[in-house]
Amino acid sequence: MLSGHLPSLLVAAVGLALLGGTIWARRGRSKAARFWMPLNLRGDWMLERCVLLGAPTFGLIMLSIALMAALDSPTATAIGGFLIIILLALPGVYFILAFLPVPRWLYPRWAREVLTWRTEANAGLDVWLAERRSHR
Repeated sequence: MLSGHLPSLLVAAVGLALLGGTIWARRGRSKAARFWMPLNLRGDWMLERCVLLGAPTFGLIMLSIALMAALDSPTATAIGGFLIIILLALPGVYFILAFLPVPRWLYPRWAREVLTWRTEANAGLDVWLAERRSHR
């Protein structure tokens, strides 16, 4: 009985690992957990997208695939698959379309503080560069 559901369990374990890692990174309680929001002026926009949108979306997709594979009812699988596609399509597409900016409200509070610091530091740098160019 269990051997028939082993692939589903493995997919579910990977999905749970993705979700657990995302929760750990979003909480940011340690320096290691804040790896995705480096304190520099540029940041790492792709890593931020992965933590905020990619990993949670694909973790939920993997959990839902594991659940649908474990169900023996084709009707329940079809209905569940349709609902999951509808619910997870928007964050999945938003993650893939890199030219769309990540909304500020998706960031946890501590990461919004880093974003504010970056914005202010870049504005100060722009003022300094404008002054330097005007002296030429």
